[in-house]
Amino acid sequence: MLGAAFNWLEIDGVSYLRYNTKTVAVVKPGEVVIRWGSTETGGRCGSVAQGKRYVERWFGARLGNR
Repeated sequence: MLGAAFNWLEIDGVSYLRYNTKTVAVVKPGEVVIRWGSTETGGRCGSVAQGKRYVERWFGARLGNR
């Protein structure tokens, strides 16, 4: 579970993870992009739900599983 400063925004089948007012991850059908600090990573996913789970685990691992 991510902290209160994170929230998902859904627009036209694309999910945007927002941290305060900044977009830090984008999940489209088949694609994930994460931008955090000076790090940018991306990959493929089978579905938007799978991509969102990956993003949440990625941030949880780096921020201490809030």
